[in-house]
Amino acid sequence: METKTIQIDISASQEMSETLHKHQVSISTLLLLFTSSASLLLGGSIYIFLRVTPTWLEVLLLNMTGIDTKLFISSLNLSENLVKLLNNHGADFFWMVSLSLGFSYFFSHSSSFGAKKYVGLFALTSLSIFLELAQYLGFLPGTFDIYDIVAFILAIAFANCLLFFFYQVEIKDGISNS
Repeated sequence: METKTIQIDISASQEMSETLHKHQVSISTLLLLFTSSASLLLGGSIYIFLRVTPTWLEVLLLNMTGIDTKLFISSLNLSENLVKLLNNHGADFFWMVSLSLGFSYFFSHSSSFGAKKYVGLFALTSLSIFLELAQYLGFLPGTFDIYDIVAFILAIAFANCLLFFFYQVEIKDGISNS
């Protein structure tokens, strides 16, 4: 029996591995993008299906499929206070969570993420207060509600808690993959 020796160029394999590793999406980025998308979808669903007046999508669903979303929501036996809370502030909360996570994703791809993160937080908080005040002053349509400002600030704080958790997952993942 003759034995053959196979020689592999390991440097090319290592170079390819490093290139692939640079283009991999981290677990924390996937969590951030998934959570941001889910939050946006949840906020939109609350807006579409829990509003007092039927939205165009509810009318379309009823006409096309016969599904009455109001009847479906009432069949869930949700507390009237919970429905009222979600209807008035839930969509705002989840949209701001999504926006906060989106800002963080955008700013995380820069060398000065720490400083930009705080500027982004300040801008989001200021924007939420400005939009509500513009409603109060009559510059924007809508009804001024101090609880919307509270919902925005809680959403920004919640998004930052999620980011801290995602960062911890990234550290653990980085240690376990090392």
